[in-house]
Amino acid sequence: MKRHLKKLLVIFVGIIFTLPCITISNSYAQEKTATVGADKIKSILLGQKEWEIEWSCTSGSTSGYAGLTDVIFEDHGKKIVAKMNNPDYRKKCKKKVTITSDGFKMYSCWDNDASMIFDPNDHRYPFKGDNQACIFKLRKE
Repeated sequence: MKRHLKKLLVIFVGIIFTLPCITISNSYAQEKTATVGADKIKSILLGQKEWEIEWSCTSGSTSGYAGLTDVIFEDHGKKIVAKMNNPDYRKKCKKKVTITSDGFKMYSCWDNDASMIFDPNDHRYPFKGDNQACIFKLRKE
């Protein structure tokens, strides 16, 4: 019986000492994935002269379409505008951008909406998103 109690005590003590490590790891992970903030997102988008969106569509009326679209984000006072140019499909447009705490939302030239989420750990594609039909990845030009 004593041997069994000692074994339980060792397990209990091990849990007590391990729990703070797990808590620290979880809080660190949450800090790394915490929202960046709208001001930071705006700064990132406007800080790059030109961006490129890689996109591909797998369902709906745009299924099978894919391409690259050049994007320039401009500050127009209280709103941000994306000037887009897709030379492959000879399509140009300007669309309003809605900045969020973790990315942004916008429409493509084909009026497909996209919610783009910022990933600070992905230097190639810092913003990624999708909608019902297409996948979008934003990269620095």
